[in-house]
Amino acid sequence: MVVRDEFATSVEVHALWKRQAQLSLRVHYLVDQLVSFAAAGKLD
Repeated sequence: MVVRDEFATSVEVHALWKRQAQLSLRVHYLVDQLVSFAAAGKLD
């Protein structure tokens, strides 16, 4: 997943990631939801 530049300049994100090749399904779902909420302007 790649975050577009408009999110990188307007949203500050701090995250800790496990050192494994694949995200768990729960974490993947959470990240996808956060990105979609940010795209819809719900995190402002």
